[in-house]
Amino acid sequence: TATAPAFDASVASTTESITDVSFKISSTLKENGGSAITQHGHVWSDTKTDPTIADSKTELGATTGPFPLKFTSEIKNLKANTTYNVRAYATNDKGTTYG
Repeated sequence: TATAPAFDASVASTTESITDVSFKISSTLKENGGSAITQHGHVWSDTKTDPTIADSKTELGATTGPFPLKFTSEIKNLKANTTYNVRAYATNDKGTTYG
């Protein structure tokens, strides 16, 4: 039975190349839940604690792994001196999971 994708909670997301208006973030997708990943990336918001795919997002496309899969998004065009909440996401035909 397929389930939603799963993130590896033991591996924290990491940020790098931080500037006033951009950064790169990497996360690790543990497994696809037994069903193909149709979209994955990162979501972010400067107003919501738990952003979703309805908010700003990167779209890194479908992936078949291999798993665990480390992936990186470059988040650009941010407002300087602003705090952002960021989460990884992955979608398959069973739903969207956030890291």
